[in-house]
Amino acid sequence: MVEPTIPEMLRVGLKAVQEYWEKPEERFRVHWPDDLEGQGLCITQLGNLARSPEVPWNVRVWAFDTLQAAAAQYSTNNNPSAIPTQMHTWALWVSSGAVERPKRPRGRDRDKNLGRDRVVACLIAWLRQYQGYTYEAAIELVAESTGLTVEAVKSILKKERDSGRPSPLETVKKALSRQSMPV
Repeated sequence: MVEPTIPEMLRVGLKAVQEYWEKPEERFRVHWPDDLEGQGLCITQLGNLARSPEVPWNVRVWAFDTLQAAAAQYSTNNNPSAIPTQMHTWALWVSSGAVERPKRPRGRDRDKNLGRDRVVACLIAWLRQYQGYTYEAAIELVAESTGLTVEAVKSILKKERDSGRPSPLETVKKALSRQSMPV
């Protein structure tokens, strides 16, 4: 079996990250409890996700649609005492127009490339720290693998550096230590 090259691995990894971001219904699963209290808590949490402006719009849409599907399921039950109070509240909010299905924001989706950009920055850190690449060589390799320009990769690194989030190297070390890989 032929070992994949680093550029091939980077391409596959970034494609997976993009798909993961674009399809929240495939990355989030709701464990629906059997008891009313647990269901109510689940409904409350999904409602908070659906209404929170800090949550990316595609995750808000997923939460809203999940609640709508649950409401439809409850409506076929014909047992009002088996419906959590939180679902009644949610149904009233939606029917009154207080909560609407989130719409896609106008213009470019600011959140769409956040995952990709974070992965690019972590890849650069990993290549430099663990593979011995120079700064420039790591940037060129990632640019080649992703189809981005060298300037775009440098711009991503600058945004990541200025973001206030933990450094990409800290993120890489943390991820590798969780996987029991020697660092």
